[in-house]
Amino acid sequence: MMPKNVNHLPPPNLVELRLQYGRIIPYMITYILPSAGVNMCVEFLNDTSNLEWVNSNKFDLVIIDALFNDCAYGLAHKWQAKTIVFGTTHVFDWFPDGFGFPDESSWIPSIHFSQELPLGFFGRVQASVSYLYCHLNKQFRGLPGLDIVLREKLNMPEMPAVSEMILNTSLLFLNTHFSEELARSLPPFVISIGGMHVSESVKPLPKEMEEFVRGSGNDGFIYVSFGSEADMSKSPEFIRKIFFSAVGKIKTRFLWRWDGERPAGMPKNVMTAKWMPQQDILGHPKIRGFITHGGLLSMQEAVYHGVPMIVFPVFAEQDYNAERLHRTGRGIRLDFGNLTEPQLEGAINRLLTDQSIKHEMKLTSERFKDRPSKPVDTALWWVNYILRHEDTSFLRPGRLASSLSWYQRRQLDVWAFLSFTILFLLYVITKSLLKLLSLCCGKRKATVGVTKTKKRN
Repeated sequence: MMPKNVNHLPPPNLVELRLQYGRIIPYMITYILPSAGVNMCVEFLNDTSNLEWVNSNKFDLVIIDALFNDCAYGLAHKWQAKTIVFGTTHVFDWFPDGFGFPDESSWIPSIHFSQELPLGFFGRVQASVSYLYCHLNKQFRGLPGLDIVLREKLNMPEMPAVSEMILNTSLLFLNTHFSEELARSLPPFVISIGGMHVSESVKPLPKEMEEFVRGSGNDGFIYVSFGSEADMSKSPEFIRKIFFSAVGKIKTRFLWRWDGERPAGMPKNVMTAKWMPQQDILGHPKIRGFITHGGLLSMQEAVYHGVPMIVFPVFAEQDYNAERLHRTGRGIRLDFGNLTEPQLEGAINRLLTDQSIKHEMKLTSERFKDRPSKPVDTALWWVNYILRHEDTSFLRPGRLASSLSWYQRRQLDVWAFLSFTILFLLYVITKSLLKLLSLCCGKRKATVGVTKTKKRN
């Protein structure tokens, strides 16, 4: 429910933001998110109609979007309802410390500040700092404010801290699957339901679109879409020229989801439309590739249908998505910041001809589909499970982990103690050896002195 007094701002052009700020955007976003979550909670509860709705209803279960919508924990407490957090992407950096499980920063990069894999020393430094920074940023800049707002607005002065309620979350749904993600060590209350939105059935394309792709013959077609917020029609002119020139040199045809009127420079082998049935296009037998911004939902749809990709990350976790795709050979990563026409043309030709990319994507598709149950059925089973059982704390790390501070979870106190012990032992051994050496040298000097005295006598 959106408060009436919240203004709807036009979305920013993410391509221009990427070109202007590069990879620094996530640093800016992760800093402001905790306070943005508090502000949204204030706006929501300042609306009397929302407060009336909260006070006049009761629910058994509250499902909370993981992106700083922790205000909902206050509603769940008021209704005495269980909570499920739905993470729309991979493990957010504030999850491990918030829920009490290991961050694995020794080999898994931050999804916000992605690094090339495998992580080098400075990559591990950045990952370690990122996980801790995001956790502390939320703990000190977001949650205390929510505690004050919820206790006051919902008239619950005895409400426990939101950080405590987070630790009592019944389930954490993640929109991922190990076949296309990294093999993380997650506790039982974390359930992967990636691909839940993917449609198994493929509908026929609109007549005009079908005739266009059929006209490509055996060359097939490539689908181009940069999502709803990376508007290529408003991107800088030099970016459009690179795309138009490279695409025009390719023999195959292109379906391009393009906002606005068709520009004069658009090549003849391209069909544009403001909206396209993406899943039906990705499931078409003649598709040969997908050029995308690397949004997780789009990538999962492409993985399901086994479509190789060229990814231009622009925002959020898309660098992390593109790096995994590139590293595993399922696609090609490019960047708007250093893009050239020969680079794009070469990438498209490789996508069309490199059999290894097609093979890897086909294997990943088979693994992605091979599950004991459909993602939706998995989610429903677990929802019913926590409703059937009053106490599900045995699924979570719980107090055993939550009672530890951030440095204890990382064993820093243990390593500090071991380091001190080793250094102390080395000091004792060194001092002992020096003492023995001093005694030996002293006896030798005394013996030499006695010998010389006897010789003089």
